[in-house]
Amino acid sequence: MQSINTLTKNIPAHSCNSFLRIGVDKPSMCSGLFDMATVKNETGNKYGKLTVISICDNPTKYTTGLFYNCICDCGNNFVAHGVALRRGAVLSCGCNRDESRIKHGDSIKGKRTKEYRTWALMKSRCSNPKDTNWLNYGNRGICVCERWKYSYENFLSDMGRAPSPKHSIERLDVNGNYEPSNCVWVTSKVQSLNTRRTIILEVNGSIIKSLELCEMVNIPYSTFEYYFKIKKLTGQQIFNKFKNN
Repeated sequence: MQSINTLTKNIPAHSCNSFLRIGVDKPSMCSGLFDMATVKNETGNKYGKLTVISICDNPTKYTTGLFYNCICDCGNNFVAHGVALRRGAVLSCGCNRDESRIKHGDSIKGKRTKEYRTWALMKSRCSNPKDTNWLNYGNRGICVCERWKYSYENFLSDMGRAPSPKHSIERLDVNGNYEPSNCVWVTSKVQSLNTRRTIILEVNGSIIKSLELCEMVNIPYSTFEYYFKIKKLTGQQIFNKFKNN
């Protein structure tokens, strides 16, 4: 194996501009702000195809922990999270992506499974500001628990396979995080009962959700919204109006 000095001879001393990074578009400047006496020195260690060269400062405020400058066996520069390296979640710069997609990506006939796609999309909407769903998740402070963030295997072990293609992951507390105690597989119909748009009503002495009322009296949700928001009817009044539908 080449020496560390040989691998790093073309890398600027205080910059990681030439390094690629997962989920971050513009590399940040490496700094000497770390107290090396209190930080585990990973320099020279190898994880998969990645050889650790030096510590790099945190590239994003959305992720905590140490990042490391690495050199891949293929010759590419790469910046990886320390936890991801040690847990085996990152093994290369991506040069063996096709291979890892099949092996680590939990695939069936070369295609990623529903569970793996769910895990990947869950992490993206909670950690990537460019994700189309970021505003409703990461921007609201919703995150993925440490047990799941770096391990698809842990996620699959805790959640199991989705019962059917119609099932998707759901948080029992819509303001809570993605973690084993707050997540279940549900159908889209059940999931629609647990959104921030859901309105809690009292009908015939019972507490029900707005979609349940629509099902009870056989009306579209748009009809409920019209009478509730525009006409200012109560849940009981809407029930009485349409109960013979």
